[in-house]
Amino acid sequence: MNTDFETTIRAAFGAGEFSRAQRLWSEWAGQTEAAIRSRSASRDTLAQMRALIDWARLVNFSFRARASGRLASLHAAGVYSGSPVRRAASFRASL
Repeated sequence: MNTDFETTIRAAFGAGEFSRAQRLWSEWAGQTEAAIRSRSASRDTLAQMRALIDWARLVNFSFRARASGRLASLHAAGVYSGSPVRRAASFRASL
């Protein structure tokens, strides 16, 4: 298992450094892919990656919910300020 990658990816993702987390994930995924192709990947490594994917999904939902709430607050503030408010397009995606 490569806990260095996991720990660093979690720290980057948790800090909102999504580009850094993506680079680290791509590197780790590449190494794991090579291990799978050479039949040297362990079940522990695959389980570790799966756990990280599940964790990242939850953190991502949290970040998205927070951003959505902040956007709604900005919209409400604009309404009450008397300034004309243009409703921003909403973004919806599913996994």
